[in-house]
Amino acid sequence: IAQRLYHNFRSFRVFDISEHKLTNHSLLVHPMSLQRMAAFLQEQYYHQSQSNKLKPVVLIAPKDQATGRCLVVGYQVSGPGDGNKLGAAFAAAAEEVSAQAWHDMFDTSIMEIMCHDVERFKAELLRVASEIL
Repeated sequence: IAQRLYHNFRSFRVFDISEHKLTNHSLLVHPMSLQRMAAFLQEQYYHQSQSNKLKPVVLIAPKDQATGRCLVVGYQVSGPGDGNKLGAAFAAAAEEVSAQAWHDMFDTSIMEIMCHDVERFKAELLRVASEIL
């Protein structure tokens, strides 16, 4: 993943491939595929960094041409009783910017957002996550 698609914030990392032209686009439209990719990226950065902290990863998939939406997946390793803080940050950020978002309420850290709302969502997620995470 090119450096311009990656942002390392204090609380989490974001990989935004929403505008990237991929040949294997069909593989990245499934939430489970993105979660596996996010887990892989988190593990790689953990082993390459000097830090001893597993930062949550937010992965934004390429635009679905049929719906105009981008799938956004958050991945965070948490211990028992920690709760889904990243999911709470997702919901708060989407609500705060009035983003057109869809999720199934089963896993709140998986969401579809209209592509034109992605930048505002990322900015708000940064603000909210710094308070919650």
